[in-house]
Amino acid sequence: MKPFLLFVLAAGMSHGTNCSGNLTDPSQMSVNARVAFVDVEGGCWVLVTESGKRYEPVKLASEFRKDGLKVAVRIVTRSDVGSYCMVGEVVEILAIEVR
Repeated sequence: MKPFLLFVLAAGMSHGTNCSGNLTDPSQMSVNARVAFVDVEGGCWVLVTESGKRYEPVKLASEFRKDGLKVAVRIVTRSDVGSYCMVGEVVEILAIEVR
């Protein structure tokens, strides 16, 4: 029984550490957007893409809270976080700059 258990543990360890680091996270994306203020539930900031898709950032730094500001952002979707406004897909901003 012990040799079998050691085999299972060794197989699990080798599988768990076999990661290349070059994998892309499908929940991450880069988009061009316009910052918009939506007057719902006390107000929410959203990122509106050129195609009209809305993303609701978990936190938007105060220097980017300007209605109509054009930005380039790298975001990751956050399905584990809820929203009071519910005006777009909830995302975390990984990087943002003015376009």
